[in-house]
Amino acid sequence: MTRFVIKIVTIIGKAKIYFFPPEHSDIVIFDNVGSDHIKSLLFGNKYSTLHVRNEVIYILVVILSIRMREFWRGRFREAYIYTAIKLLNPKVLITFIHNNIEFYSISKRFKNIKTIAITNGVPTEMAGDLFFSLKSSKEAYVDCIFVPGSIIANNLSKYLCGEILSSGSLISNEYKKQSYVNHSTGAIEILFISQFIQPSNFKSFINKGKLITHSDFYKSEMLILKYLKNYIIRSSKKIKLSIASRYICNNVEIDEEFEFFTNNLIGLDFNFLSRIDKFSTYRYIDKSDVIVSIDSFAGYESIGRGNKTAMMSIRGEFINEESYKFGWGSKIGDHGLFWMNKDSEENFGKILDFLVQVTDVEWEHLTRNIKDSICCYNNANILIKDKINFYLNN
Repeated sequence: MTRFVIKIVTIIGKAKIYFFPPEHSDIVIFDNVGSDHIKSLLFGNKYSTLHVRNEVIYILVVILSIRMREFWRGRFREAYIYTAIKLLNPKVLITFIHNNIEFYSISKRFKNIKTIAITNGVPTEMAGDLFFSLKSSKEAYVDCIFVPGSIIANNLSKYLCGEILSSGSLISNEYKKQSYVNHSTGAIEILFISQFIQPSNFKSFINKGKLITHSDFYKSEMLILKYLKNYIIRSSKKIKLSIASRYICNNVEIDEEFEFFTNNLIGLDFNFLSRIDKFSTYRYIDKSDVIVSIDSFAGYESIGRGNKTAMMSIRGEFINEESYKFGWGSKIGDHGLFWMNKDSEENFGKILDFLVQVTDVEWEHLTRNIKDSICCYNNANILIKDKINFYLNN
């Protein structure tokens, strides 16, 4: 009881406190995190945001939640969320945080509310991610969930009830594919997409009985950067290498990220490109001749945008996780024209050779059947907007 009281006092001490919840809106964004991305879909319609991370607390909701059966069963957070939704009474409840398992219980509780989830990455079976959570949930349901491509849609249909639609990436779809003229005097421009997190911000974890440290998690980067360095040095072609940072410029973590790449590319010149805004990575991707990624969502987005992309998805070998493989859950195999799921410098070289030599027209033809299964491209998110509009008017 004492621990519970301390926890409540701590939460209240950090939260903004309001007596009344937001006023009724036909659209409510579930979770403030990611809400900025959803606002562009709402046609200027009035909306409210339901904060679910204790950053904002509504006193009236707390008081009324006492009447909920979940409260008396010790599920206080659930009682609070259900009470807030009942007061807001929207037509549509939408979230950009796809791995919050609480969201998938709402539709069955509120039959008159339509729920929409939009994935913000590639779901995996890692603890806390969507597939892991759904496996322990017996009645997960959403009216509609938008996923990158049909492979994920097929995997998800085994665990989640509701309409599952492939729509690509919400943010990538906002930024129209750009065509650029290469002014680098004939050099092949290769872009490597960074996923680096500094050790002080990385929490070691246990996955399927194995302790995963920072070194385990980023062993894949160190190997692929080694292979990339060797490939560039040995190549008879002129190659210009750039690194797309995961951080906004002036972020305190960017120096350590730069140091990581400097240490793993000793003796090799490269451009280090920090993000300026939410579309920076897409500009860098569209300008490059070849993109190299381990398993970043930006790599998947790059495929959806039609760019020549190498997916060197070997991380799963070192962290004991099959769902980190490229094309996991499908029958495309562990090695293909532009991907590999097992560590091999020989296969790395073959993939890079293919991507450097293949023309854009050939690439489009060869990847036509697989591209949409990985991550399709839905310009301006028309598919999602149409679904929201349908729910609002029916």
